[in-house]
Amino acid sequence: MVCTGNICRSPMAEQMLRQKFAARNIKSVEVKSAGVFAMVGDPMTKEVAVALTSAGYQPTAHVAAQVDAPMLESFDLILTATEEHRSDVVRTFTRANRKTFTLKEFANLVNYASHPDEDVELPIASGLQDKLAVTAMARGYAPELDNLNIEDPYQQSQQVFDATRDELELLLDSVADWVANA
Repeated sequence: MVCTGNICRSPMAEQMLRQKFAARNIKSVEVKSAGVFAMVGDPMTKEVAVALTSAGYQPTAHVAAQVDAPMLESFDLILTATEEHRSDVVRTFTRANRKTFTLKEFANLVNYASHPDEDVELPIASGLQDKLAVTAMARGYAPELDNLNIEDPYQQSQQVFDATRDELELLLDSVADWVANA
């Protein structure tokens, strides 16, 4: 999970997804977050912790980290908060291009690959790596979204943080279900 400072959107998404995986008994997937201009060493904001707690999540300690090429190379899937973050990731590590998506884009592809148009034939996947490749193949076939970005709540009201959490909720459910059904 990648955002700007790694103190709001990406740690919120990381913690939510980790807990969604635990609820689905998924233990084989590692979830981390980082920022393209990380506030290295800082915790997530108190508003993130409040937003998580009020929705029934249990926030855990977080320390902001900077995205770097070795980190990007080590992961099979990189989800970003915005298109700009996606571009920053690919500039940092060019080979990440095929495995980097905005979270909204990936959730859209996951939903499309599960129910493609009748005239689109996607291979049947066996296992998570194959499923990722097939889902990536849906690029260009899935309906385009008007907005691929998740708004930055940094230094805004608690209501904006709560809205970000609510937006992440559905997107991350799609990802967690996708992994659970691999």
